[in-house]
Amino acid sequence: MIATDRRVGEVFTSSVTSRPGLASILVKIVASSTGGGGLRPTQVHIPNRPPTEAHQATPHRPATLGHNEGLLMKKIVGSLAGIIFLALITWIGWKFQPWMPAGRAVHISSEHLGNCVFEVWQRKNDAITEPFATGLFARVEGGPWKAFLLDFEDTYHPPILLRQNGSLVEVFRGSTRLGILDETQQSFRRDLDGGVFPGDRLDSEPPGSWWMRESGVRDKSK
Repeated sequence: MIATDRRVGEVFTSSVTSRPGLASILVKIVASSTGGGGLRPTQVHIPNRPPTEAHQATPHRPATLGHNEGLLMKKIVGSLAGIIFLALITWIGWKFQPWMPAGRAVHISSEHLGNCVFEVWQRKNDAITEPFATGLFARVEGGPWKAFLLDFEDTYHPPILLRQNGSLVEVFRGSTRLGILDETQQSFRRDLDGGVFPGDRLDSEPPGSWWMRESGVRDKSK
């Protein structure tokens, strides 16, 4: 009998523990029913239950976090602007070569087509606009070098390309054709105005003294 009562008590306590509302009602009933007889209300211990996810407090985001993100973004933008600025300065310096002294000649490229050897050179002039003169030097194997003025340039190191077409050599600056060199006639015909130039003979290797003769000379037809 005692074992049965104990089991009933455990079941009762388990039911009350799992239902906090029911326990509160029972406490009130016992208190009201025993209030005139001098008995104390039965106290039922209900363990604290952990809060559910719905009742858990949302973690507070520190106010300094957004401020730090803003500072980081400003640093990134500043670094990118600095990199772009340095790249622009480098590109301008390479293209215009402001530190190169006037009169200096620079070898651009060399090529061998058929029985002719070609070299492209560029000379820095003292002019403010179009300060570079680009020249093509050609030589048939065993013969002397001849120099042809291709054009005056604003920028340094133009991409000069040569394309063989029979006895003719087409001369391009990038995708723009500048003219045609006739290997047989040893002359250069410029596409801009159709002018034909026989070329200047050199007594030495390029660029020789041709640059001295061409120094400061501008094509009056342009």
